[in-house]
Amino acid sequence: MLATESQPVRWRIRKSVKPKIDSDPAQDAQRATVYNAAHVLEYTANMVVTRKILNKTTGSVTALACDAGVAIDEKISAFDTLVLVLDGTVEVRIDHKTHRLGTGQCIIMPAHFRNLIRSEARFKVMMTVIKSGYENSI
Repeated sequence: MLATESQPVRWRIRKSVKPKIDSDPAQDAQRATVYNAAHVLEYTANMVVTRKILNKTTGSVTALACDAGVAIDEKISAFDTLVLVLDGTVEVRIDHKTHRLGTGQCIIMPAHFRNLIRSEARFKVMMTVIKSGYENSI
């Protein structure tokens, strides 16, 4: 039935229900902070430095700074991973195919394939993993 001039529209106001979120108040404050992604962490000689920006059961965002000549171990991930180059140039090898990426470029490393990130020079990347759920059935 449509409302007419003789029948005013009646609005029903519902109270919104806030979902329970597994959050830490200290991390919530960090989420509302502006970051310069390339400066989230600094290089350290002969080391790989990592910093978790966000870590949830549904995925994570990790910044990584790698000194010259240091490679990240080859691995097989259970999840797709977006790799965004923040500084420098890197070689991303996915299942024996090498991709060269520079600052500002990104690539998705698919789940269940061998992958490796390396460079002869210093580099910084941000890696985003989204756990979609299908991985649990494999």
